[in-house]
Amino acid sequence: MLSFAISLERAVITFDKDFFKLHRDNPNHCGIILCTENRNYLQLAQIIHTKLSETSQIKKQLVRITKPQKT
Repeated sequence: MLSFAISLERAVITFDKDFFKLHRDNPNHCGIILCTENRNYLQLAQIIHTKLSETSQIKKQLVRITKPQKT
């Protein structure tokens, strides 16, 4: 999937921790957004949006998105 995203010059959003290794082995990609499981998809989308708004660019970066801790 990463090679397909690279060919389209697209970032990847995934829950698959194997992308840590893929990133390390091939850092020339348009970005990997690695998320922890969060079935509250609206919250997940908002967290991703906020994190990417704070990031100048994600090319060649692995961005981690974690589910907020319950209080």
